[in-house]
Order: sequence, then C-alpha cells, then structure tokens
Amino acid sequence: MNPLEFIKHIKDLVFDSSTSWGTLIAKFISLLELLLIIDMSFNFTYNLHTSNKLSQLEKITSLRTEYKTDSIKIVEINRIENEVFDKEHYSEFLPRILTIISL
Repeated sequence: MNPLEFIKHIKDLVFDSSTSWGTLIAKFISLLELLLIIDMSFNFTYNLHTSNKLSQLEKITSLRTEYKTDSIKIVEINRIENEVFDKEHYSEFLPRILTIISL
C-alpha cells in the first residue's frame, strides 16, 4: 500500500457519515495513539527536537561571542540558553508525568 492510499483510507475512516461522534472520537484517539507509538519506536520527532536544540545552542554560542562585552545582553543570552536546555521532548517528560499520576 502506498502512502497516498493509506491517507485516503484514513480520510475515509474519519469522514464516514454512517458512524456516530463517539466512534469518530474513538477512532481519532486510536490513530493518535498509533502515531505516538510509531514515533516513540523510531524517534522521528526526538531526533528533530535534538537537532533543533543543538542548532539553537550553536546560535547562542555565536551570539555570546558577538556580545561578550555587553553584560545586559549576556544575561539575556544566558536566560535563553537555560530555556533551551530546559526544553524537553514529550518522550522525556511523559513517562515522568505518568509515574507521578500513578502514585
């Protein structure tokens, strides 16, 4: 099955007028769970997240060298750098939240 046929089947599944709202919502949640499992298995968005994070840190490093004499800008650059370091991918914080909820 090629990707276009798969997308057509998903569209037909979602926009089928013979089903109730509850069934549509259940199908939608199931599709989201399937996408989440596939993403967690192959780390598509995690790799993208990590790449973006590294790119942002490289830009911050270049800004730091550019503004090394301006202490006000350095403080702001440090704040931005800390925000970038604190960002987490959902696969990092989701298990932590689920363990807190299950306690």
